[in-house]
Amino acid sequence: MKGVDIFIEVRDARIPFSSSNHALDSIIKDKGPASRIIVFNKADLANHNMQTRLTQYFKLQNQPILFTMANGKVPDVRHPSNITNMALDILKRKAQATPPSLPSSSISLPPPTPAKRYVTTQKVSTMMVVGVPNVGKSAIINFIRLSSGKGKSAKSG
Repeated sequence: MKGVDIFIEVRDARIPFSSSNHALDSIIKDKGPASRIIVFNKADLANHNMQTRLTQYFKLQNQPILFTMANGKVPDVRHPSNITNMALDILKRKAQATPPSLPSSSISLPPPTPAKRYVTTQKVSTMMVVGVPNVGKSAIINFIRLSSGKGKSAKSG
């Protein structure tokens, strides 16, 4: 899990706490709440008052959340494209954070020279989509793939 930059935890908006992945809390506790985006899918089927209360609850915890409906209906504020936009914003903020300085007693080594074949100017970021069964993980993944110009996932699961 060390190589993952952002965890996308997909939950069912109708049962927001029952559909949470409690094991994820202990896995990413060192990365902080900004390393996880909680996506409440199927928001069109959920209680609007509950969505308001959840928004307030997670805002107090400084936890990014989104409500989506990845079912192919007309795009609105709950459109899954907001997931990628929020993830990019989080990654930009992380990149702007200053790295910790090394102690003065540390030995300075020259940077390793990468093989020319793998030299790239782009930073690759890794997102992991997690969640309990039947919350819409595949729908979210397929939507992200389709919005990036790729096709649907070749293999489900």
